[in-house]
Amino acid sequence: MKKIIFLCIGILIFHLVNIQAQNVIKKGQELTLEQCISIALKYSPVISEAENTVLVNQSQIGQAKSNYYPQVSGSTSASRNSTTSSGTPSEQTNNYSAGINLQQTIYDFGKTSSKINIAKYNTKSSYATLYNTEQQVIFNVTEAYFNVVQDQNLVQVDKQTIIEYQQQLQQARAEYNVGVKPLIDVTNAEVNLGNAQLTLINAENTLKDAIITLNVAMGIINPPSYKLKNTLSFQSYNINLNQALSTAYQNRQDLKSLYFQEMSDKYSEQLARTGYYPTIGASAGYSWSGENYSQQISSNMSNGWDALLTLSIPIFNGYLTKYQIKQAQATLDVLRASITQLKQSIYSNVKQSYLNLLSALQQIKVAQITVQQAKQNLQIAQGSYKVGVATYLDVTTAIVSYLTAQQNYIQALYNYKIAEASLKQAMGVIK
Repeated sequence: MKKIIFLCIGILIFHLVNIQAQNVIKKGQELTLEQCISIALKYSPVISEAENTVLVNQSQIGQAKSNYYPQVSGSTSASRNSTTSSGTPSEQTNNYSAGINLQQTIYDFGKTSSKINIAKYNTKSSYATLYNTEQQVIFNVTEAYFNVVQDQNLVQVDKQTIIEYQQQLQQARAEYNVGVKPLIDVTNAEVNLGNAQLTLINAENTLKDAIITLNVAMGIINPPSYKLKNTLSFQSYNINLNQALSTAYQNRQDLKSLYFQEMSDKYSEQLARTGYYPTIGASAGYSWSGENYSQQISSNMSNGWDALLTLSIPIFNGYLTKYQIKQAQATLDVLRASITQLKQSIYSNVKQSYLNLLSALQQIKVAQITVQQAKQNLQIAQGSYKVGVATYLDVTTAIVSYLTAQQNYIQALYNYKIAEASLKQAMGVIK
């Protein structure tokens, strides 16, 4: 029975997610990169997790501030007593009591203010982590988006290659039928066409996998079929290495998060030191007791109030404060080492991403020229084959070269887009 219930719940959740996906994306809609990013920022579960972490830290600020306000409590009790003396009947009495008490910390030598500052900087750190999470989601969507666009272009190249082989097969058959070309040309053309069709099948399957990856990056499941705007074009991103490094050290949210955490840990050390300091507080209360609540003013009721001023001085706590200070200092040193390590990592990431961008730029320039040359070579080979100057192998080699050149050009454009996105992420400016 439990399995059936869980299965029904799972089916319900699945349908709810599908309904959500249907509302987010319309069937046949063409999405831009910006639209995909917008969907991810709204539906990605990792962002929701980071947002709730911010709320947790914000609530801790209010908890820390509560010590500035008076603490009011009330109490009440009721009892029934029975007494029996020798030779006398038992006597039963009802006793009631109630009271209200107010306590207020007057001065705690920085304990409360340190707790508030700790919570405030933890909140700032969690905000920075949230922004860093959003940037990571944006990068993941960007990478997945261009991966889909790249695969779409590769599929189109494979389809065009099939057309080339089909035309070549038709020509080989026609010329074989009139006795101009040998049968092996027809056979080779059929083999090449079959291989190209298999390549297309694999490319289309790769495209489907890439779309699934993009859906996951956007935080949606099983959306209706959609299209992506083909934005795999070259547009130079101009920046030098020094500018990139300077921007990264100013904008990286994970580095800001550690800086805020460092401030929090400083106040944690300060809080630990307050274990040596006294606390001044005050309390006041009012209480009444008697045998009947309804007779608040009677000879059987008693009431009164009290007020108290206290000074609590720690004398010896088993070296607890000493070791709490040591722990806070060590935690702060660990964090500072993490900051240094992250700075080194940022330098490495920015420099590597920058070099990848330069490399991808050179790849594009070479690939553009190669595509033009390969296309001309194919046209020459096809023309030569028609007049009997070139062999079918020459045409096949030219087709493969042209196919490879187009694939390399598409790969170079993709590499540049990803290198640009990686550099922006490393700089902390990806949007």
